[in-house]
Amino acid sequence: MKTVVTTLNAKYIHMNLTIRYLKAYAEPEFEVEMVEYTIKEPIISIVTDLYKRNPDVIGFSCYIWNIEETLKIIDNLKKIKPDLKVILGGPEVCYEPIHFLEKNKGIDVIVMGEGEGPFKELLHCYSKGDSIENVKGIAYRIGDKIKINPQAPYIDLKTIPSPFRFEEDRKDLANRIIYIEGSRGCPFQCSFCTIINVQGRKSRYRTADDKFVLFCCIEPAFWKNFCTLAGREDLIGDSSPGPVDFAVTDDPEQTLRREIQSIIETRTQAEWTRLAAEHDLAIGPAVQQDELRTDPKLAARGAFVDAVHPVAGPFTRVTLPALVDGRRSTEIRHHAPALGEQTLDILAELWLSPDEVASLRQSGVIGSPEA
Repeated sequence: MKTVVTTLNAKYIHMNLTIRYLKAYAEPEFEVEMVEYTIKEPIISIVTDLYKRNPDVIGFSCYIWNIEETLKIIDNLKKIKPDLKVILGGPEVCYEPIHFLEKNKGIDVIVMGEGEGPFKELLHCYSKGDSIENVKGIAYRIGDKIKINPQAPYIDLKTIPSPFRFEEDRKDLANRIIYIEGSRGCPFQCSFCTIINVQGRKSRYRTADDKFVLFCCIEPAFWKNFCTLAGREDLIGDSSPGPVDFAVTDDPEQTLRREIQSIIETRTQAEWTRLAAEHDLAIGPAVQQDELRTDPKLAARGAFVDAVHPVAGPFTRVTLPALVDGRRSTEIRHHAPALGEQTLDILAELWLSPDEVASLRQSGVIGSPEA
C-alpha cells in the first residue's frame, strides 16, 4: 500500500509541518511519501504528478489559502483513480466535516483535530482491509450516509518522533522557512473559544428563565465538578475526569450537548451564577447587549464611556481593557472619520492626479465632497 501526504503551500519557501508530523508518526510501520506544491502551480500539473506517484492512500493538509485548489485536485484524481482513498485534515475542513463531505464526493475521510493518531489508525485499517468505523476523531462516508466518530484522545507529544529528521529535506533547508512547534493548543480555557466545539461542548446554554450561561468545562476538574453537582457522574467517564464518549451514536457531539442542555435548563441564570462560585464551575452569565451597561462587573471595570462625535453626535464606546499607570485612558485622540472625509487625502497619497480623481468622481466610484 503506497501512501502520499501532500499540501499546497502559499509559496515555495514555506515548508508544511503537518505532513512531516504525519510521516514521522506513521513510520516505520508505514512508509509515507511527502510531496509539496504551491497554489500557483497549474491544477493539471499537480494532478498528473500525483497520479504518476500511484498512491493507494493520499492525505491533504487543508488551509484557507489552498482549499479551493485542493478540492479541484481531488475531483480530478477520483475521476482517473476512483479507488484512491482520500483523507483530508487541517483547520479549513475539521470544523465543518459534514459540509465538505456532502459537497465533495471525492473525499473519503476528514480527520477532526490532531491527525497523527487517526491517520495512522486509518492506514492500519486500509492495509488490512478492515472497517474504519472504530477510528476515533474522523468523519467519513458509508454509502450515502456520513458518520462522525467520537473525538480522539489527545496525543502525548513526547511519543511523536521529530519531524525534522528526513533526508529528503536536507537539500532544501537553506532556502525554505522551517516551522518549529514549541507547544500545541492553548493553556487557557476561555469560554468563547472555538476549541469548545472540537471538545463536544458548546459555550452557550439556555437556562430555566430563558436566559443563557456561558459554559466552558474543557478543564477536567471543572467538568468533574459540574457532573458531580448535577448528579451525573456517569458523564465523567471511566478512565479519566474528561467527558464520556457517546460512541454508540452517529452524532456524539450533539448528544453530549443535549445532555448538558437538559441539566442547564433546570436552573435559572442567577442560580447557575451562584452555584458556579460555590462549586468552582466554569460557568458565567451570558450578558445580552441591552444588559451590558448595567452589568456590575463591566461597570466596576469602567468598560463604557459616553462621548460625542462631531458629526454623528452622542455615542457610547468601549474603553481600552488595559490599565496604564493604574488608570484607564478614556481620551479620544481622533474621532472616526465621516464617510468620505479622508477620501481625497488617501487618493493623493496614492499619487492620483486631480484629473484622475475628477474622473473617478464623474464615474461614480467616489462621491462628491459634499456627500
